[in-house]
Amino acid sequence: MIRITISDPETGEVFETKDLADDYLIICEGTAEETSLQAYANGTHVITVKNQRPRHSDPETGGAV
Repeated sequence: MIRITISDPETGEVFETKDLADDYLIICEGTAEETSLQAYANGTHVITVKNQRPRHSDPETGGAV
C-alpha cells in the first residue's frame, strides 16, 4: 500500500490523503489533462495524457522538447 497526500507546497494546506493498494492514481497539473481512457475486458487500461503547453526547441540540440 502507498499513501498519497495532495497539498499546497506554499501553505502546507492538505487537500486530500489517499491510500492505494494494488491500484493506480494519475495526477495532472497545469495544462496536462487526461484526454482518453480505454478499458479492456482483460483489465488493461490505456490512458492518454496530453499537455497543451507550446513545444519549444532545446538550445543544445535544436530538437523539440
